[in-house]
Amino acid sequence: SIFEPFPPEFLANFLVDVMRESFCPKRISLIKDDGKELSLLAGDKCEIPFREGIFADHHLSPVPISLDNGHAGVVGARNVELLNRQCSVVLPIIAGEDRFFYLLEWGTMHTREASDVLELIGGVTAKAMAMSRLREEGASQVFELSKREFALRSIHEATLSLMENDAE
Repeated sequence: SIFEPFPPEFLANFLVDVMRESFCPKRISLIKDDGKELSLLAGDKCEIPFREGIFADHHLSPVPISLDNGHAGVVGARNVELLNRQCSVVLPIIAGEDRFFYLLEWGTMHTREASDVLELIGGVTAKAMAMSRLREEGASQVFELSKREFALRSIHEATLSLMENDAE
C-alpha cells in the first residue's frame, strides 16, 4: 500500500514502475527538485528542465500538462522547446517540500481516460507523500517530548533528593 510510511523518494520511484507497467509509455523520467536544482532521479535519461513555469511554481496540483505550444505559458516556453522532442506530458507531484516531476512520452496511449487515471494516481501519491511526512513529523515530536519528559523527571527527582537531604 502506498499509504505505508515510505519516504517520499521511495514512493516517487515506485510510481515510475507503476506508470511503466500501467501506461506503457515510450519514455518516463522522474525529475526531483531539491529546492536548489532539478535533477534526474529515475527513469529514462532526459534533458533537465529550466527552473521556469511549473518547475518554479510552489503551488501545483497533480494534473498532467501537455508539453505543447498551447501550454508554453504554464510550462515555460524554453521548457516546451527543450522537452517536447522527448516528452508529451509533465505530471507534477508536490507534497510540502517534496517536489517531483514525471516526464512522459505517451506514444499511442494518450487518451483522455489515460490522462484522467494519471491525474488520479498523481493525487493519491501526493496525499500519500504528505501523510508520510506528517507521520515522520509526529514521530520526531514524540521523540522530542520524550526527551524533555525524561529531563523534567530527572530534575524533579534531583530536586526531591536535595529537599530530603536539606530536611535531614
